[in-house]
Amino acid sequence: MHGWGEVEITHPHYFVDDSPASAWALASYGLRTSDLKVAAPFGYRGPVRATLLLLARARRLGVVTRSDSSVQLVADRGRLRTSVRRLAMRAAFPRATRVWTVGHENERFWREYVGRHNTRLIPYSTPKLPSGHGLNPAARESDPARLRFLFVGRMDPLKMIDTAIRAFRTLPLDIAQGWRFDIVGDGPHYETLLEQASGDARIAFRGSRTYDNLDQHYSAADVLVLPSQYDNWGLVVNEALAFGCRVLVSERCGAAELVSGHPERGAVLPVGDVSAWAAAMLACRDHLHRVPVAPYDPTADMVADLRSLGGVR
Repeated sequence: MHGWGEVEITHPHYFVDDSPASAWALASYGLRTSDLKVAAPFGYRGPVRATLLLLARARRLGVVTRSDSSVQLVADRGRLRTSVRRLAMRAAFPRATRVWTVGHENERFWREYVGRHNTRLIPYSTPKLPSGHGLNPAARESDPARLRFLFVGRMDPLKMIDTAIRAFRTLPLDIAQGWRFDIVGDGPHYETLLEQASGDARIAFRGSRTYDNLDQHYSAADVLVLPSQYDNWGLVVNEALAFGCRVLVSERCGAAELVSGHPERGAVLPVGDVSAWAAAMLACRDHLHRVPVAPYDPTADMVADLRSLGGVR
């Protein structure tokens, strides 16, 4: 399903498109049935989500929502746009809305920006890891003479991949001659990055891969880099940690909280500071033991919360 490998939904369900006709069908069903207990729109835009939120108010249903927005994102946007969005969200979500926050910055967003305080931290996670090549996470030792760095994601200017490339190319060759930097992904910044890496045979562009086929890259890598100027979260951090990779991540990524305070997992670095990124890359020679971090499965916590709201028998 969308490149994520075999995903099977086991509970009763059906899919609808986000059209006025689907919204009308949902309203008709919701006003007739007594089975609805909780509305979980996970957003407010579009006919179906808007109808579900109105239905929840009319039927006095519990509301659960989830997003990855952060206070940092709000700070980067204009005052008018910020005010309009705040008013829309406050109008859409009742005060008692249960918010499953993905991280501490996201919790701040809902509490300080939207004014909704009924929150529970249920972090973004990857309970199903990529396994298309049958490579399961395992403890291993890195070779300091052959460290392998990895970027996975869209080649967009916001990802600041050029920071990692420039930092990698400044490393002294007497140390890093045998090191490699694999870049997995595609996007509008591809040609620019290809030019920046030109002449350095240690840097390889591996192209785009579906999620289920990323296990070969995480298993081969020692260090993941995510130097983004901004990332609401950054699930590649979860994935890399689960395969035992060390992680160098920008302070402007939500997933940095998975690394902050855990020096054995990696380092949180300033955006665009090539010298700091180069120094962190060199410091990876002192962290050679690869220990997978077991991924968190949110299912039990979500079910418990839905039960408390009357949504699961």
